[in-house]
Formats: sequence, C-alpha cells, structure tokens
Amino acid sequence: NVVLIIIESYGREYSGAFNPNTDIQGYKSYTPFIDSLAQHSLIFTNAYTNGYKSIHGMSSILSGIPSFIDAFTSTPYANQKIESLVSVLESIGYHTSFFHGAENGSMGFLGYSNILGIDKYFGRNEYNNDNDFDGYWGIWDEPFLQFMKEKLDEEKEPFFSTVFTISSHEPYIIPEKYKDTFSEGDIIMHKCVKYTDFALRRFFDEAKKEHWYNNTLFIMVADHAHKIYYPEYRKALNFNTIPILFHHPDGRYNGINNLLAQQIDIYPTIVDMIGFNKPFRSWGRSLISDQEEPFVVRYSGYYYYFYDKYVCCFDGEKLIGFYKLSDKSMKNNLINEKY
Repeated sequence: NVVLIIIESYGREYSGAFNPNTDIQGYKSYTPFIDSLAQHSLIFTNAYTNGYKSIHGMSSILSGIPSFIDAFTSTPYANQKIESLVSVLESIGYHTSFFHGAENGSMGFLGYSNILGIDKYFGRNEYNNDNDFDGYWGIWDEPFLQFMKEKLDEEKEPFFSTVFTISSHEPYIIPEKYKDTFSEGDIIMHKCVKYTDFALRRFFDEAKKEHWYNNTLFIMVADHAHKIYYPEYRKALNFNTIPILFHHPDGRYNGINNLLAQQIDIYPTIVDMIGFNKPFRSWGRSLISDQEEPFVVRYSGYYYYFYDKYVCCFDGEKLIGFYKLSDKSMKNNLINEKY
C-alpha cells in the first residue's frame, strides 16, 4: 500500500529533523512527531517546491508535472489523458482515493482527482459531520485523519491513498479544546503546525493497530512553504524549501540525504520503491537511483533551474541571473563574470 500525506503550508523551517546542524541561533522545532518519525525514515533536507501554490503542488506531486505561470491544472493540457502516479498504480491493481477536509471542489482538487481517475474522493461532504468544521476552511486535521484511517481499514489492498491536510492554513486556528495544549510559538503559524503534527501522531498511533500498516509505504511532503520566522528562511534560495520523507515500518528506507530534491521527484521515487519496471513519463527523477543527476526546476515570479552548485534565473525572455547555491540571498550575480 502507499499513503501519501501532503501537508498544507509546511515549510522546512518548522522541523528540526530537516535542519540538522543548523547555524540558526536559538532554533526551535515545532514538529516533535515528524522529527521522531524522521529518525526511522529516509529524509531529504534540500528539497524544493516546483511552484508556490497548493494547486501547483498537486500536479507536481501526483503527476510529476511542474507548474509555471499558471497552474498546470488550470491549463487546457490538464484535460488530456495524463500518465501519473495514479494511472501507474491503478494499472497494477491499486485502489485509489483522495482525502481533503475542505468543501468539495475547493482549490480544484476534486476536479483534478477526476481528471487523474482517482476512484474515490472524500471531502467535507463525505465526512458529513460539521461538529468538526473549523468555521472557515474545513474539518480539523485530527478528526479528519481518523476518518481517513477508518476508510482505509475498509479499503481493498493494495491501495494508494492521498490526504491533503488543511489546519495549517489561514486563519491559523486550532480546536478550542486544544487552545491550552499547544503554546503560541513565535508566529501565528507555529501553534497550527504543532496541532497538525499532533494529528499526524494520532493517525499513526491508530494505523499501527491495523492489518494494513506494516505493508504500507508512507510519504510526507508539503505543498509549499508560507509563514516565516527565522531570517535565514527569508533568503531567496531557502524560501520555498520543504520536507520530503519516506517511511516504511520495516525500516527499509533510512537516512539523511542533502542532495537536491523536488516535488516532481515523488512520483518516480514511489514507482521505483514499489518495483514497477515498465516505462512511464515524469519530469522528475527517482530519489533512490543514481542514474540521473539531481536538479530542481521551479517557478516563483521567475523561472529557476538548480543544478550541481549553481542556480540560473530566467525571466521568460532572457537569462537574468546565475548564482552559486551557497549564495542563499542571491546577492552575487555571476552572469557577467568570465572564467
């Protein structure tokens, strides 16, 4: 089985496991559960988003297709038949589902799920209990993740299920019953980050009791980064860094990898991990293979291409910058230097 967890607005900044040997003075982690899970997982500490919105993350992660000025899902190309993680897994007998606790149809997730051919979609409508509605956005992460767990208990194996969390989205509130459980942190986001981390812990605690758990690959990744506290993460090359984590209960995937990684690498990596050996299309590369060089392509106002020790910046018409990856603030443009 494969369970893919896409965490709303979860920048790398928040998690201590993804900031090993940090030079940030007084650094604090707000993800104790993810940090503990990372000790028994394969994690990528130099990973980037391919876009800057949630819907960009959807196509990048599930289809291996980055978004540029427009989200891929908003272009006419999205209406064509798309080879994706969904279609590959369905071709070998996986049952597929997508969970998102917001209003059905919000953010275009239901529509894109239909385009990809996902078997079942579970949103606020299917949850059908507004006692757990946050009043703004959708169902709180803790009860919704428990709802997902219960649905997976009933699902035929093998299954591929994706969940997109919501509680670390603005307006950055948590359930009243937990208002004194989680401290405020340094910015409004930190309390919500702690709550979602707690919700994930509860999900794993309950999933461990089920027959399907030990035969399941779990992946965690964020859609994008958002609220920033530490100045280090305001630097241009740190801004949209995210965690990527692969966990199998038998410990087969373990360690810390600091090579370049990106959302579009998730799809080919999962396909590689489950042993799929037929040709498939993806813009990314398998993170457990050394057959392709690490790279990152992303859009955030400009087009960026990361390779080896450098990043180049393109404005849509011409190359406007060339920087060392170690120059996180992109202060020293090398474009006119001669060697």
